[in-house]
Amino acid sequence: MKAKYLILFLSLLFCLIVNVRADDSLEKFPEWILKEKIRGGFLFARTDAKYVNDTKYAGIIRSNGLNTVIATGDIHVKGSFDSTLRQYRRWAQTAKKEKLHLFISYCWQPSESYSYRRVVYSDGTVGPAPCARDSQYWQNYLIHLGKVIAELSLEPNSQVDGVFLDCELYYSESNKRSYGRQACFCDNCFSSFLFTKGYSGEQLPLVEYRQRENWLKEKGLLDEYFIFLEKDVEGLARKYEQELHRINPSFLIGMYPTIPSDWVLKAIARGFGTEQFPLIHFATDSYYKGGYTRVPDKPEELYKKSGINSLYIAGFTLRSYSSNKLELNLSEAAKKCSGYWLFMMPMLWQPPSKYHKLASGTQQEYWQAIKKANDDIDVLILKKSP
Repeated sequence: MKAKYLILFLSLLFCLIVNVRADDSLEKFPEWILKEKIRGGFLFARTDAKYVNDTKYAGIIRSNGLNTVIATGDIHVKGSFDSTLRQYRRWAQTAKKEKLHLFISYCWQPSESYSYRRVVYSDGTVGPAPCARDSQYWQNYLIHLGKVIAELSLEPNSQVDGVFLDCELYYSESNKRSYGRQACFCDNCFSSFLFTKGYSGEQLPLVEYRQRENWLKEKGLLDEYFIFLEKDVEGLARKYEQELHRINPSFLIGMYPTIPSDWVLKAIARGFGTEQFPLIHFATDSYYKGGYTRVPDKPEELYKKSGINSLYIAGFTLRSYSSNKLELNLSEAAKKCSGYWLFMMPMLWQPPSKYHKLASGTQQEYWQAIKKANDDIDVLILKKSP
């Protein structure tokens, strides 16, 4: 009889522990985003003379109502790793001092200083982008750098809230800047799928790269092939999420740009975000034109239909929006989603350059518009507060 009571007691105790842990996991998601919304600005954390002293503007960023900095550098280049990490650390310490939140950015596509399996397109060409199923690439590059940044978030006197994974294919040819259904047909992807269909090593057909898409179509296997690839990539992305949260359970995972029909980005987004800890989606629907009207209605619900747990942050480029239109767009976008982010902040304190110049208005007029927008958002949040 005592043994039965002991078993019952231990069962109840186990359920209590599980429930407490579940509650703890919910509490780990940073409440500041839900309370304040993200109001971010993108900048460079580099050793270039042009950018190295930009930390002195952190106070101005904060005083105008922004609460987040997204800092990028050349950490994806092996030779620049140490110097870039020093700049990230400098920004992390500045963010802590100025009460700013910090996302550290790095590129999905590394420079050629890293080795990885290359993507193969349906026309048979081999591109510079990684094969998204390359587990060694994930472990030795994506997860490795993510863990470095997550560990930086634990350093005293530093503020690092999360990563911003930049998924643009900057090193790829202009007509191969996304994966889509044109990739990937490399040996590993093709043979791994065929093994799941019962083929053995001796039975693998000798099909050239440029013929593999048609071969799969003729066999009625093309749709199933991409389902297989997508599932594997989602699993690798979930491993990334788990590895980083093992280091810092409150660490945020963000990605850019807007998640299109590209199966690779959708798979990554599903793997990165969970119901308890959604992905921070730094979107680009409103990036160049259309303003807040381009932000989807109820974007979190929209992406949930594709199995993606995310918070949507609307993006705006300062070279596309004049100062007299910025206030309205930022405040209205914040009504529709979890905040906004601006590309890029140095345009508000550096002289204009060929590719980075304000659309229309002085730097001071832009600062005024940003401050007014953030004041509007403060009023909006106050009205919604219980």
